Amino acid sequence: MFPHGFTLKAAQMIAFAGCFALSPQMVCAQDVLLTISIEGTDERFEITDDMLLQLEQQSFQTSSLWTEGSPSYSGPSLTSVLSMVGIHEQNSMTFVGANDYKVDISPALIDDTYPIIANRIDGMPFSLREKGPLWIMYPFDKRKEYQTEPVYGAAVWQLVEIRVLTSE
Repeated sequence: MFPHGFTLKAAQMIAFAGCFALSPQMVCAQDVLLTISIEGTDERFEITDDMLLQLEQQSFQTSSLWTEGSPSYSGPSLTSVLSMVGIHEQNSMTFVGANDYKVDISPALIDDTYPIIANRIDGMPFSLREKGPLWIMYPFDKRKEYQTEPVYGAAVWQLVEIRVLTSE
């Protein structure tokens, strides 16, 4: 029983908000899906699905080289996730998948809206077996410039880490 009519869900939301308010580096009771690190520092930010869901969600349907049809992908923009942890400048990055696939990304491939870090396909979370639970995704059908090798290469599925590279 919780005081003042609190429900378990309300208590969980307050606990989550409290953990996040203290620091986005501090993660409470949920599994970490993504780690963001900054080259040359000890800074590491651990991101959960709940944290991603707190951000404004983008959604679009698109076909891809790796799927049938045009599923709907949703999740926060990469830019908003980086802003959440205090990264505001445009730097090159390395995206790392669970299978150790790595790709270096130029800031030119990132804008305020795209790519997104998709954490839902057709409104549902998706598993490692389904290329999840996180997938860097562009709306390939929306613009011709998204249908290029650098953009296809940036669409890392099973995303587990983003390394922000510092300028030299």
